[in-house]
Amino acid sequence: DLGSLPTAGLAADEDTVYAVLAIRPGGAGSQRVAAYALPRPIALPAQAAEPGRGGAAAAAVARDIRQPNAVDTLVARYPTQGVTRVPAPDAGRDPLRAVTRGVPAGGFTSSRSPSLIVVPTLHPPYQLDSGATAQSLDMLNSMVPPYTRGGAGRATVQRTPSLAAIPPSVAASLALSDLRPRTISPLVRWEVGTENRVPVPLLLTDNRVWGVTDARAIVAVSKIDRARVVTARTPDVVAAAPAQAGEVGYFPLGDGSLMAVDLGGGNVVGGLATVWRATVGGLMNHPPVVAGNSVYVSGDNSGVARVDRANGEVVWKSDAAADTFLAANDDFAYVRDNSGRLLVYDARRPTDARGRTSRPLTGIDAAGFGVPVTNTSTDRLFLVSGNGLVVCLRDASAKYARPTRLAPPPKPAAKPAPKGDAVPPADPAAPPTPPPAPPAP
Repeated sequence: DLGSLPTAGLAADEDTVYAVLAIRPGGAGSQRVAAYALPRPIALPAQAAEPGRGGAAAAAVARDIRQPNAVDTLVARYPTQGVTRVPAPDAGRDPLRAVTRGVPAGGFTSSRSPSLIVVPTLHPPYQLDSGATAQSLDMLNSMVPPYTRGGAGRATVQRTPSLAAIPPSVAASLALSDLRPRTISPLVRWEVGTENRVPVPLLLTDNRVWGVTDARAIVAVSKIDRARVVTARTPDVVAAAPAQAGEVGYFPLGDGSLMAVDLGGGNVVGGLATVWRATVGGLMNHPPVVAGNSVYVSGDNSGVARVDRANGEVVWKSDAAADTFLAANDDFAYVRDNSGRLLVYDARRPTDARGRTSRPLTGIDAAGFGVPVTNTSTDRLFLVSGNGLVVCLRDASAKYARPTRLAPPPKPAAKPAPKGDAVPPADPAAPPTPPPAPPAP
């Protein structure tokens, strides 16, 4: 239970999941970014086969051994509301299994307050089942029944057994003393509110979380203490979700330019550490795709353009009708046009070197595969139809027999070096290091 619905895709590293969530009812702000700790994995006990039996017989015995139910193990760790899990009373049955016991009548506990009930109507005067009337919904001065509301002369002007509000301090103490089972909820590392909407998924580095707001701003906060480390305005609104390759993020802007930002640099004073900015043109409302030493950007009726990752130079651009990028490898780029044709482009060089435009080398009619799927991970090409048929294609060359990764993964966090000339202690169980061999004559 996250408290509110996610509004953008999730982002995760080795031990934390980062989510952009809608604001809670009654809260202030626009949205919130929460960091949740990944739960520890549920380890199943290792089962060994009977001694003296091997091969297929050992595999059969291993299959016959009853493994604990992972769902029962999860529910035993996080009890759910309304159901309790208890061990089976029968000693002859598997003790790792569990049975379900229904909720007793009346719930797990009695009511915390005898004063909170629902009135049949929302129009005053509020008629109660007992026949009494209550003129208003307000805060009561006392939590001890009968609940009375006194006037200026301390005279009782209203008496109601039903309408009250519990002060926040009392509500917090009741929540801490509530022993009823709770639903599954992750551990919150930190949470930060935002003044503007975050419409696209977050980007992660070793120590930062990057987000794009609809107020033409890019913000980065620290993973450790959620402190804001970078706040910068962009020349135009970010038109689509950015892409990331290592420590560099690629942001498509509404003015038709692509901006490469060093996600490891920048600060609150200096702003973004911009690597380069390329002028592509057109409506770039599709997320860019990083493939090797290139970045492919596209937009509705704007074509597909290949941009060099090193210097931001636009190598070539397709026709405006070919506006959906599907996949790429070192030699070819696969694009779908508005009529449903699958087009193959030379990824290395343009057809017209002077105008830096490119025409397809060949193409096939793929109108039956009307669900465009962009592969942002490997060089495989996926064709998907509306009836559930999925076709995976690759280049016939032998070097593409195995899938190749397009974008480099983020750099792992560097381990701190030992201070001074400190040398780590030697392992006493390790064998002694042999002396160096004498030099050859």
